[in-house]
Amino acid sequence: MATMEKTFEPMQKARFAYRRASSWSANNTSTSKLVYDYISGFLRDNDDGTQTPIAGRLELFRNFDEHGKPVSETEHAAHRQ
Repeated sequence: MATMEKTFEPMQKARFAYRRASSWSANNTSTSKLVYDYISGFLRDNDDGTQTPIAGRLELFRNFDEHGKPVSETEHAAHRQ
């Protein structure tokens, strides 16, 4: 289990009010955007004008849930209850 997950689990069980954050750096803004999309996910534009949510690779920092819906702080709080 990754260190972030080990830290997150006790906080979640204690219903600790949290806001997940982490610092990442890259050599330029184009690379930063790629890293952000890789970590948190992004919306892919389809040919028909719709968008498909692509899940981020780090689950704790994803912007979309398993159903493709945006994850907000309100939803995170609901999961802690």
